Amino acid sequence: MPDYFFGIPEGLTGGIWEIFLRLVLAFMSGFIIGLERESHKQPAGMRTHALICGVSALLMIISMTMPFVTDKAGDPGRIAAQVVSGIGFLGAGAIIKMGTHVKGLTTAASIWGAAGIGLALGAGLYGPGILTLVIMLFFLHILFPLGKKIFPPKWHARLELEYEGKFPKKEVIDKVFESFKLKNQCKEAKVNRSKENISEIKVYELDGKGIFDTEELIKAFRQKGDLQCFRLTDTGND
Repeated sequence: MPDYFFGIPEGLTGGIWEIFLRLVLAFMSGFIIGLERESHKQPAGMRTHALICGVSALLMIISMTMPFVTDKAGDPGRIAAQVVSGIGFLGAGAIIKMGTHVKGLTTAASIWGAAGIGLALGAGLYGPGILTLVIMLFFLHILFPLGKKIFPPKWHARLELEYEGKFPKKEVIDKVFESFKLKNQCKEAKVNRSKENISEIKVYELDGKGIFDTEELIKAFRQKGDLQCFRLTDTGND
């Protein structure tokens, strides 16, 4: 009676309890991946990854069940195949360009990985699904941060600063750059005059390694004077 109520054809699975196990494992796997991502303050966290992984498992179960329910020949992987292509649109939403770097690529990849784990668990492939979860966590939580510390990415950028009135002294500006470990070279300086006020503009070429918080850099420059404009343009990575 329970298997018939849930639409589980006899012989396809181990019954409702196995379906329940697959779904619970999938939701928990997604939750664990999302927990790691949320610890890095990523917008796609526990709820997002849990839903992706769990629903992917459900779609895989439906995909495997449909040929038995309809009693017609069909491809049991057709519905599940749409998860692989469709999840890319959701992953693209996690990618954001911030300042001189692109943020969210790893989270987008983890979303795709969570969907894959969900499909595996939904198909009853517990070993590959759980093994992939362990490997993903190992790369995300251990190897990935370690690699960024050993080989921090190098980048180049153009920064334009505009202060109303007098521009802060060179020593003051250099101190801000040093606190963020940014090498700078002033390439242009000019005065912008209008009827209301006078402002000074300077353009710098920056060289840096790794990732820094753009909002914190803006905050630091605002503390040095009346900052009117902060324009940071990426000019390439090594």
